[in-house]
Amino acid sequence: MALALRLHFRPPGTTVVLCSKLSASRRLPARDRVINFGKHKGRMLGSLPSSYLQWVSNNLRARDFEEWARLADEVLRDPIYRDRLEWEAAERILTGDTCRQSSSGPANSPVADLIEVSERFGLDNDDKAAWARIDFGLQGTSNGGRIPRVRKGSALAEPARKSIDLV
Repeated sequence: MALALRLHFRPPGTTVVLCSKLSASRRLPARDRVINFGKHKGRMLGSLPSSYLQWVSNNLRARDFEEWARLADEVLRDPIYRDRLEWEAAERILTGDTCRQSSSGPANSPVADLIEVSERFGLDNDDKAAWARIDFGLQGTSNGGRIPRVRKGSALAEPARKSIDLV
């Protein structure tokens, strides 16, 4: 009877550590993966602007960067990252970085635009405690917190989701 036992002289725990690191990185959501190149090196993918993720998706489809393009696509489809996309739309209004036509009428004011964004995405502007828990620097990651929504069945029930302009 032959024994199928092989002895390998490796430092104790080496195989276990490598395997657990590999499987841990596979289990980590794409939004929480840390990018290791470019101007956003060291940041989680979910905390990056959507314009940068779109750039990665469109331009890094070769060789060593193909995986990053695939991860960028995954983040852009992630329901948690949608909070960041919606916040980017609101932030453009808050900073005046919108391409809307100028008009002196109240219907085209930044306040009216913010109300429209809140209604379109079903944001609960009255839930101050939930808004206070959001870390906008990590918005779009597992650690950023979620934007509060109007509960279904209330008088201000969440409307159907519309597409988000990623401009």
